[in-house]
Amino acid sequence: MHRVAVAFAVSAALSTASGCSDGLVDVTARVLLDGQPVSGAAVTLMPAGGTDAHEAYGSSNEQGVVEAFTTTARGDGVRPGDYKVLVNKAAEDAPQEIPRLNPNDPDALKRFQEATRGGNTAYTRTALPRAYLDPAQTPLKVSITPDSDEIVLELKSNEAK
Repeated sequence: MHRVAVAFAVSAALSTASGCSDGLVDVTARVLLDGQPVSGAAVTLMPAGGTDAHEAYGSSNEQGVVEAFTTTARGDGVRPGDYKVLVNKAAEDAPQEIPRLNPNDPDALKRFQEATRGGNTAYTRTALPRAYLDPAQTPLKVSITPDSDEIVLELKSNEAK
């Protein structure tokens, strides 16, 4: 009886540590900009229309690798489905892009409201081209299947900013 309990405990620990539960896929990603690894990038997988997938998040290490994605619990994986990919890397030395808002200028207020309605995309400080911040503009798309193990995200510095 003791052996059965130990075997069950070891089996449960291994399945939790090495795989994902609830149909989630343990997938990694390589983030490259013009063929070079991008460290410190925040990667968001946003479900494309018509899927049951949920957003998943991860960040790249010094080698540009996202070792694990989080959907509901840290490092739990990604649901199979089609995704648009958003990538951001904070720009420490970028000039402040949020203009001083003149409260007496209704056009400036309208532009600010329109820009912030979509998640501050137009005002986010980033070291990468802006196209990778906006779900409507990102050229990056991936399909995650139960067999997926690695995705490669090839960003281009000349992508529309």
